[in-house]
Amino acid sequence: MRDQSARSTYQHQSIIHRRTRGAILTAAKELLAQSGISGTNMIEIADRAQVSRASLYNHFRDKHEVFLALVESELERISTLAMIAQSRSEALYLISCEISNHPGLKSALTSDGEIMASALTARE
Repeated sequence: MRDQSARSTYQHQSIIHRRTRGAILTAAKELLAQSGISGTNMIEIADRAQVSRASLYNHFRDKHEVFLALVESELERISTLAMIAQSRSEALYLISCEISNHPGLKSALTSDGEIMASALTARE
């Protein structure tokens, strides 16, 4: 009985964790499109996500880590699209369309390219 209760509590916490992280990444995506990385701060991300600053910092150390997680998530999504392409040229076309139609990624790569490169290489 106790194991089941602990498992249920863990599952509930896991759901809350995923929802909070999702809200943070959605807010970051909107702010990235609106203001770019350099024009956004952690307070704005927390406010837009409607989470406490403590929750935000429990998930991410700084805004670069938030945006890196966002970019990784978007690249994973785009990679999945490219994998279903029939050829390399179709995959490249799909990737370029996704990036150019995604205001946040497009902005990050053009306006904040140096910040984005620095965030991506810091993870290696």
